[in-house]
Amino acid sequence: MGPGIIIALLVVALLVVGVRRLVALRRAASDPRRRRRWTAALVGTTSVALVAVVIAVSLVVGGPDYSGPVPQFPSLAAQPDASLHGTVAYVVVTKDVAAKAMSECARVTLASGGGSRDLLCWSFDPAAPATVAWLDPAHLLVTLFTTGPHSRDLRPEWAKIVEVSSGSAQDVPAADLGKRAVPPSGPTTNAAGETVVATGKDGNLTLAVRGRSGTRILLAVRDANAGWNLRSGPAWSPDGTWILWSDGGRLLVTTSGARSSTRVLSTAEVFGVAADYGLPTFAVNGADVPPA
Repeated sequence: MGPGIIIALLVVALLVVGVRRLVALRRAASDPRRRRRWTAALVGTTSVALVAVVIAVSLVVGGPDYSGPVPQFPSLAAQPDASLHGTVAYVVVTKDVAAKAMSECARVTLASGGGSRDLLCWSFDPAAPATVAWLDPAHLLVTLFTTGPHSRDLRPEWAKIVEVSSGSAQDVPAADLGKRAVPPSGPTTNAAGETVVATGKDGNLTLAVRGRSGTRILLAVRDANAGWNLRSGPAWSPDGTWILWSDGGRLLVTTSGARSSTRVLSTAEVFGVAADYGLPTFAVNGADVPPA
């Protein structure tokens, strides 16, 4: 039972008790004037009760439902799919329970679900978002920003180029900081001219593809938890066969074929804070770069 329903029931119960008490007092009053006053009070209280019931019912029926389930999808890590090609880079927040500290890490994951690895980690700062960008199929650019007087006033503090196969990193010269650091997460239109479109809110989501032949729905979620929805993306893979998007706590892959499926590529307790600053949260490489 959701909190809205509980509140509505409590309001109705309290008003019923109040009305019954007023009825009893009116019956007990012997003076006609007192009886008229109790009658007026009873009419007023009943009117208030009816209004409160209408408002409570409207809140329960029309308001967002945060008691619903979060949609569940199969895991690519549990069952890798070799037909999915590409490598996804993104930033996650990790917790070191023993040290009672939090870090951010640049992570790469094969789109097939066949493996992942943290390439570079640094101390977590919620006011310092980081981005990842592919320079080529083998090298990843990681850039950390700091905020100025205004939260959207971002300045690159440092950047490193990481070789994915070995994990070795080299510093980017100060003169080149910020270059290529904020690429788009990915295209919304593939080479075939199909555009991926996401619509819905409050636990309702439709993921569809629009092309010359019309609109094809890939995923339709209805009446899920009102706090759940698409947070970043969607974006096409480089080969235009699958779509990557995030619901805030997971990276998800939706295929675009006749039998579309949605699966979880990665689950992180907390993703990086880049989205809070309007920065891309992931980058996709068309090649399969096996994490070392």
